[in-house]
Amino acid sequence: MLTARRLARLSLSMFIPLLAGSCTDVIAVQQFAQASREVGIQFRPLAVDGLRSCHRAATYLLPGQAVSNCLFFESAEPTLLAVNNGLFSYISSLGRLADLDAGKTAGSLQNVGAELQQADPKISADSLNKANASIGLASALVDVMASRYQQKKMVAIIEHSNSAVQQVAGFLDVYAAFRYAQQIRDEQSRELAFCTQWTDPAVPGVATEPIAVDLLKRRCTADFDSQAEKIAAIQKYQQALRDVASAHQKLYEARNRWNTRQLVTDLAPAISQISEAAQAMKKAF
Repeated sequence: MLTARRLARLSLSMFIPLLAGSCTDVIAVQQFAQASREVGIQFRPLAVDGLRSCHRAATYLLPGQAVSNCLFFESAEPTLLAVNNGLFSYISSLGRLADLDAGKTAGSLQNVGAELQQADPKISADSLNKANASIGLASALVDVMASRYQQKKMVAIIEHSNSAVQQVAGFLDVYAAFRYAQQIRDEQSRELAFCTQWTDPAVPGVATEPIAVDLLKRRCTADFDSQAEKIAAIQKYQQALRDVASAHQKLYEARNRWNTRQLVTDLAPAISQISEAAQAMKKAF
């Protein structure tokens, strides 16, 4: 006859394997989610600097140059932040991590298409479709939280969300990041032209202000280095988006036969590159 203590011990020994078998117990996924989350968090400083870059560019106007139009960055920034948060909150949830903007992501995405069209009337239908896919990721985030990380449910969520991940990552890469990089290059080119003119001894008045010219040269050199670092960091963000899409694709393809050791092998390169991108973005912005 079983004693109460032995019965409890036996029940526990049966429960633990059952629990382990029902959960996605893969460290690689958690590492992937953590690295991705750090990249997602660093997008906000990048976006904020995009608008500031536009305003900085306006201070380097030379005669005949057009004034920078900063309305796009003012109007589009909240929506681009919401799309970025939608992607990286979903990825974070796969590793049981908190989302990037708790309680706001889903609501902010409801009018993503209309808001982007208002900010950029020339935005392509393809870009709009990809951005709108972020609405599905907001729903997937809710589903992940409700799944209690049971493997069968997680597999279904990843299967259903893979297309949206590919589309949203592509939108942020080709549209959002491109626009921010383009803006910093515009600032860089305007400042370079300004500095070239006002450090040229042939320009009237320049030769009579050696101290001011020397200070301007130093500032221009420092700004150019900073701008180059920011452009490189945006390129790292773009590569991280491709790595996130690729890693999620691997989770999707292996969804019915997850193996911890194989996932570590498959995801390790992406995790490393995504982590490097987060550090580069944090340093630049």
